[in-house]
Amino acid sequence: MIPCDLRKWSVFGSLELNFISKIHMAIVFGSDCGEALVATKDKMVYGIRNVYSHLSCESIDQSTVSPQEVDALCGKDIKTFAKGQKFILALTEEGENMSVAMSDTNRIFIWGYCVDKDINVPTLTSLRCLQDSFAFYSSEIYCHLLIVNDEKETNVMDSMEEAFDDASTSDLIIQVHGKPIHVHKVVLKIRSHYFRTMFQEHWTENSQSVIKHEQYSYDVYKSFLKYLYTNEVADLPQEDALELSILAEAYSEDLLKRRCLQMIRNKITVENVLLFYDASMKHNFKELEEYCFKFATYHLTDVAQTASFAELNESCIKTFITEAAKAGIFNVE
Repeated sequence: MIPCDLRKWSVFGSLELNFISKIHMAIVFGSDCGEALVATKDKMVYGIRNVYSHLSCESIDQSTVSPQEVDALCGKDIKTFAKGQKFILALTEEGENMSVAMSDTNRIFIWGYCVDKDINVPTLTSLRCLQDSFAFYSSEIYCHLLIVNDEKETNVMDSMEEAFDDASTSDLIIQVHGKPIHVHKVVLKIRSHYFRTMFQEHWTENSQSVIKHEQYSYDVYKSFLKYLYTNEVADLPQEDALELSILAEAYSEDLLKRRCLQMIRNKITVENVLLFYDASMKHNFKELEEYCFKFATYHLTDVAQTASFAELNESCIKTFITEAAKAGIFNVE
């Protein structure tokens, strides 16, 4: 069982690095390796299903791709996983629920339905690896047990995250409304066209050790700078996500803008939809505008009774009613 970088497996590709860092052990299975069962260092067990996987797993909710707790296994101190033809079993400290097991002396035992035979008691094999037991005695579906090295490994992404806002290595302070954020010019130049242009020789900022910004809020600007280091966007309140998308538009960060707008879309409600419809028109965010319009017309009766509808500016209301009329929302047959 060899320590493994889980991020090399596609099923873990959409997970947050913070969650991946907590994984102690995982088993990847399915003909396309699109599903997994993981045990974390705090003795929790989660099921994960890749959105592109077409296989089924009864223990994993098919409606979500987020890690989902497997309540029956959480807190059991799972020592290893094993995959059967149509099931996965977990070995606890007490040796519960296993059809394939490895003893303290690395001997492999099998029992259950193996090579078309019912084996009712644990039977010693000549194998030395759990994976081999499935290759010899089970179906053709391949599964792979991954043991995550408990030793802290330093990689580029971890180092970049640690370097962000680190005063001991920083060569530049960006001061936002009086609050300092410690950064590195070389990182900003590599990751951002805006800063790459700013730090050219003929720009004043190139020789400064402190740059002041007042246009955006501290939390939003810090989220932007951290994104340049980690490529991750914090889960912001919608108002901050909107401000960050405006910043991203100004700094030509198209991917960041799309991610922020998606964050807003995921939290649209009857109460706030028209507020973001108005904001999207002001900032020319066409996709968000269209989404808010469709959402509002679909829930029109409820939206029209909200406080935000009553407080909406006259221009926005006129635009909304005009577009709704064009879409035939008010047609009565």
